[in-house]
Amino acid sequence: MPSPAATLCPRSCPLDAAWPAHAPSPSSATPRASARRSKFVANTIANSAQYERRLIGQRTREGLAAKRAQGVRLGRPSRLPSEVVERIVRDRGAGEPPSPPSRRL
Repeated sequence: MPSPAATLCPRSCPLDAAWPAHAPSPSSATPRASARRSKFVANTIANSAQYERRLIGQRTREGLAAKRAQGVRLGRPSRLPSEVVERIVRDRGAGEPPSPPSRRL
């Protein structure tokens, strides 16, 4: 029984060479066929990347929705102390414009 490498290779190949490097046949080596194959490969890769981007976005939305449902506060934490935030809210609620409270900080 012949080896798989010998069956796939039209020319005589050594048994230890799984995929010998032979020149392509002249009919498949035309520039036009090569350009079509290149476009096909490029489009296939682009479609795969677009599909993966959609999956990543979907998983991100689902993860954020789950965190919101758990009551987790999302976003960057505030760097202002809570006393300062309370004072700003109190002063703004009293009708003061934003400038005087910010100058007092």
